Amino acid sequence: MSRAVNHIIYIRNAISEIRQWTIQGETEFKQNNLLIKATLYNLQTLAESTTLLPQAWKDEHPEVDWNGIKSFRNFLAHQYMEIDTDTVWDVVTRDLSQLEAAMEAIARDHFNE
Repeated sequence: MSRAVNHIIYIRNAISEIRQWTIQGETEFKQNNLLIKATLYNLQTLAESTTLLPQAWKDEHPEVDWNGIKSFRNFLAHQYMEIDTDTVWDVVTRDLSQLEAAMEAIARDHFNE
């Protein structure tokens, strides 16, 4: 299996885990430090994985803000003291769906899944 395919699988799994952890809603999420930290870890690592995807695959999905994902990853890694749960919740509830749809399309188009 190619490294790029492994990254797609990783991203999809990370999104799935984040969805499971946030299903109880915003209040429960913001009150549970373990859920917050696990979500942050998955957001950071899935964002890193997006930077390792072939550019041609990303070019097929201009609806995804690939540079924004990379910037968010850098923010999580380097400005971690400034992270607030409102921003994390917005990313989880507003931005992950578009990335998830792109990952599903790439999986379908490039490795018949």
